Amino acid sequence: MLSLFILNFYLLLSTSYFVSRTRVLALVIRLRSPMLSRALPRSITLSHARALAPTFHVLHASLIAIGIVHSRAL
Repeated sequence: MLSLFILNFYLLLSTSYFVSRTRVLALVIRLRSPMLSRALPRSITLSHARALAPTFHVLHASLIAIGIVHSRAL
């Protein structure tokens, strides 16, 4: 749970660099879902970042929702 909080906090702080946020998304996908990670390119470019933008926003919203649920459960 702490790692999820730290990751969510990092995503919120990194709003000024779109590509870096997408790299974080790629890292999360690689860590959480090995099957999905095979579909990701090894280096994330700006065009990859633009293509992954909707996925990033969904993931970010999901992390916030999970954080809220965990905090209420505690």
